[in-house]
Amino acid sequence: MRHGLTALTVAAVAAVLVGCSASTPAPEASAPPSSSPLASLPQPERPATGVDPWPDFGDFAVDSNKAVLPAHNLSVEERWEDYDYLSRIANTAQARWVGSWEDNTRVAGLARDVYRKAAATESIGLVAYQGMRDYPCERAAADPSLELAYQERTEAVVRDLPSTGATAWIILEPALVQTLDTCDADPRGAWLGDAAATLASAGAAVYLDITGLAVLSPEEAVVQVARLDLAHVVGFSLNVGQHRPTAEQRAWGESFLAALAASGADVTSSRGTADPGQPGLGLIIDTSRNGVPLERGQCNAPEAGIGTAPRLVADGVLDAVVWIKRPGESDGSCNGGPGVGQFSQPIALELARRGVLDPAYAN
Repeated sequence: MRHGLTALTVAAVAAVLVGCSASTPAPEASAPPSSSPLASLPQPERPATGVDPWPDFGDFAVDSNKAVLPAHNLSVEERWEDYDYLSRIANTAQARWVGSWEDNTRVAGLARDVYRKAAATESIGLVAYQGMRDYPCERAAADPSLELAYQERTEAVVRDLPSTGATAWIILEPALVQTLDTCDADPRGAWLGDAAATLASAGAAVYLDITGLAVLSPEEAVVQVARLDLAHVVGFSLNVGQHRPTAEQRAWGESFLAALAASGADVTSSRGTADPGQPGLGLIIDTSRNGVPLERGQCNAPEAGIGTAPRLVADGVLDAVVWIKRPGESDGSCNGGPGVGQFSQPIALELARRGVLDPAYAN
C-alpha cells in the first residue's frame, strides 16, 4: 500500500511552489510556521534507510523551497532513500531571493513571508536582494530613472519588516560589486550605499556580497570596496554560489578586513542593534555547496556536495555560515542542467548524497 498525501494536501503543497525567472531563482511562498516544510506534512509509515538528516541548529528560519514538492513526490513513490537525501535540502534554511525580476508588490510579499516565518520561529530570516541584476553599468549611467525604481524596490524589501518584529539578515546585491566602475560615471556604487541605509533603517542586518572579489588579493579587493559607503553595512558575504572551502574563505575574509582597516576604514565600531557577533564588520560564508571543495566558476559541478548546515558562529569576525545559493537550482544549461534558477532533482540528489559536514562547525 502506498502511503502518500491526499490530493488536497498535494494541491496545497504545489500552491507554495511557484515558478521562477528564466535567469534568477524566484523563491516560493512560504509554508505555515513549523520546524521544516516537510515536517508540516503528514508523515507516512516507512522503513528506515540509514541516511542521516542534515542538522538544524535552529538559528535561521527554514522556509519553503523548490525541493519540498519533489521530496514529497519521492515519498509517494516510496523511494525512501532518495526522499531522505532530498530532505537534507528541503529541511534546511536557505536565503529567499528577491529582486528586479519581480514587481514591487511581489518583492514585498516574498520578503514578508520570510519575516513572518522568522518571527514565528524566533529565528533569523535570510533574504538575498538582487535589485540591480538588470542594471549593467552602461544602462545605469544612461538612465537616471533607474535610481528611483531601485529606491522603491529596496523599500519594498523591508516594507513589512518592522511590523513583524523579526530578525532579518539581507545579503545585498550578490555578484554586483565586481562589476562597479566598468564604464564611465557608474552611479551604482552610490545607489548601493543608499540601499544599505534603507534596509538598515528598517532593522535589517545588511551584508554586502563580495564573492566576486575573492579571486583578487585582499589588498586589491579593498580598492574596489573602500570607496563605497559602508556606514550601514554590518559585514560581507563570501562564497555565494561557489564551492570553496570555509576555512579558505574565512582566512581571505580576515585578511580583507585587515587590509580594509589599514586603508583607513572603520571596521571595529558597532553598527547598532542589528550588528551580529562582535562589534564591527563581520563575515558570513555560503556553505550550501562547498562540502566538496572545487575550483571557482564550475557550472552544475557533478562532484559538488552540500556543506555545513547554517548556524551562528560568532567566532572572531565570522558571524555565521549560511546557505545563500539554493542547492538544486541550476547554474545554467551545462552538465545536464536546465535553465538558470530552475530546480533539478537529479542535481539536488547528487549534491545531497555528496554532502559533507565541516567538523569545525558541526557541533
